[in-house]
Amino acid sequence: MTNKMRSAEISNRFFAKELDDIAEQQQLDPSKKQAILAAANKAKEDAVRQAAYIDDKYFYRGVLIILGAAVIMVAIGGLILAYFRIEVPQFIAALATTAIGAVAGLLAPSPTSGN
Repeated sequence: MTNKMRSAEISNRFFAKELDDIAEQQQLDPSKKQAILAAANKAKEDAVRQAAYIDDKYFYRGVLIILGAAVIMVAIGGLILAYFRIEVPQFIAALATTAIGAVAGLLAPSPTSGN
């Protein structure tokens, strides 16, 4: 069985190894090394917080409403075209399946959330 690592874990290990190498070459004080690691972790946390829409439930509700409305409108339009025996263009089917896929992607739990 292969060991699957997330890219964040790989980059963290690489950063820690590089920092250890620099510490050995420069005779870096261990407390300074810990301060550098703490600053790097804080920078990552700040970067996550900057993407405010991640925890914004209203943003996701708005996106779901728009995508859901698109699916409903395409379905109704397709039924109207079928009623009048007009061939339904393929882009309408593509639009509907794309919107359904986007809704499924938004509703699926994130693999990193642990839920």
